[in-house]
Amino acid sequence: MTVKVNAFKTLLFSFIIIYFLLPKSLEFNYNGIYQEVGNYLGPWYFQRMLLTVILSIFIVLNLKNIEMKVSNVLYLITITGISVIQIFFGEYTSFYVVIGILSALILSRMEYVNFSSIEIKFIKVIFLVYPIQYFLFRIHGRLTGSFLDPNISGYYLFLTYIFFRNYNNNIVSLIILSLGIFSFSRNFILAVVIFEILSLKFIKNLLSRFRFFLQMHLIVLLSIIFIFLVSSYYVNHVSYTQVTGGYERIMNIADSSNYSRFSANLDFVNRILQGDFLVMGNGTTMDEQSHHRPHNAFFRAMYRYGFIVGLIAILIFNEIMNKYVKNNFEIIGALMAYYMLLNDFITGNELILTLLILLLIVNKKSFKNPRVKEVGSLSS
Repeated sequence: MTVKVNAFKTLLFSFIIIYFLLPKSLEFNYNGIYQEVGNYLGPWYFQRMLLTVILSIFIVLNLKNIEMKVSNVLYLITITGISVIQIFFGEYTSFYVVIGILSALILSRMEYVNFSSIEIKFIKVIFLVYPIQYFLFRIHGRLTGSFLDPNISGYYLFLTYIFFRNYNNNIVSLIILSLGIFSFSRNFILAVVIFEILSLKFIKNLLSRFRFFLQMHLIVLLSIIFIFLVSSYYVNHVSYTQVTGGYERIMNIADSSNYSRFSANLDFVNRILQGDFLVMGNGTTMDEQSHHRPHNAFFRAMYRYGFIVGLIAILIFNEIMNKYVKNNFEIIGALMAYYMLLNDFITGNELILTLLILLLIVNKKSFKNPRVKEVGSLSS
């Protein structure tokens, strides 16, 4: 059995309209504390709940299309059991992981979708609206999107960048690149540099000789080891200056902002080794022992949902992304710049958004290369 075209496209358009068309805040010129940005994202919290409801309906309509290995069944039973335990302690966020996993297992069976030219044009218009937000929103004078935080906004700006680059809209891509640079988001710039380098033909040819090593479990494991070593070195050996909001931040990585992030990563690892977070995470809050949330998608998942649930979420994320990494390593490799240095973009709605964009790009590559294997076509 395969997923109905209309159900899939309804999900796709729901996600991209909510993420890229609708504003996440009505605070156009924010000058408050960065840590309090979340207090001004009221529309986004409602939109996020709406997406969760839409995913829940999508799962119910497509339960018969879920094919799981024994390990997946055991993972889901474990997560669901822990989620029920967490409810007794007033924490509900782990069900967000369950909904994301079930939806992703359905979507991961697809690789080719037939879009009309009108649908593609409409999708492009929706994606184009998001960069326009950068002309409207400011945080301490910096360009940003309606997520307000320049790095979080920059993540979604980068998703529009790789979409337009893959659809050969280079002028639009150049405008998006300029907006990202002038927002002074180092993560955005790093992700673009990695994407463009990995997109070079001779780099792709070189990587094709090592396709065996392009495995998500290995990539994620090495990235975690790398960010732990970088965090240790930075905290113990780098003299930092106070963070700035201007162009100087692009040239200076030794600032208090990065120190706080790397220090939080080390604090989290130490607490894991002491037995914290085994079953319970902090959800959307911070506890009194945390001066900062860890700035790594994999650490953040465990911090938010607890070590066991977070670890299982990572394992299933790896399994799903492993399907795409060899033919789309320039995208996955660039996204790792965000996964290593920022928030949890690997669970729930974020995982589904990534999958949907990958499917759009795979769809484009299928037209360019008819030999692209159609792993899971859609029925009408």
